[in-house]
Amino acid sequence: MNQRLENGLILVFDLDDTIVPYFPINEGSKHVLNPDMITILRRALLIKGSNPENVSGIFLYTNNSDKEYIDFIHGLVSKELSVTDVFDDILWASEGILNSRKKNIADIEDLCKRNSISTDDLPNRVYFFDDQIHSNLLENLSDGHYILIKSRVPSLNHIMQGYVPTFNSATNLTSVRSALRMTGGGRRRRTKKNKKRYSRKH
Repeated sequence: MNQRLENGLILVFDLDDTIVPYFPINEGSKHVLNPDMITILRRALLIKGSNPENVSGIFLYTNNSDKEYIDFIHGLVSKELSVTDVFDDILWASEGILNSRKKNIADIEDLCKRNSISTDDLPNRVYFFDDQIHSNLLENLSDGHYILIKSRVPSLNHIMQGYVPTFNSATNLTSVRSALRMTGGGRRRRTKKNKKRYSRKH
């Protein structure tokens, strides 16, 4: 049985308009990766490789149902970061899962379980990155752990004409940068407020 990683951070990323603007795979598309997400992933991989007790898992959690596209972008990100696979696991809109589902902490708990990662204290360990608001996660994660991405995405016609999409970055990267020791500070401790929010049995 694999060792369960007890206390490390868990980074969970949306795909479209978070890691990369969504455009179909074709010769005219320019898939430009979000530089903030690449910087955070690079740092998380470095920590995870040297001390998995500090970063236990890196997941992709998307409502995209195009597995070919998901694998394509996963390949781009992995190549950019010079690793075989950036993400430990991918949860996507596979058969029987609606691409309009509301993302939730129970799904992240399941991702952890199937990768032998402890589910203890998830509100303080999970950092979630998305360009949309998912109320279950916003309400259950500790303050500063829901990273809202603001992207400025041009039309496909602009992409075909060579326009490069840009990102307006995230609303609140301070907390995750601190947790990954990219800036000063340390990890948050659980508060009574956060403890009350997350009541799912383990």
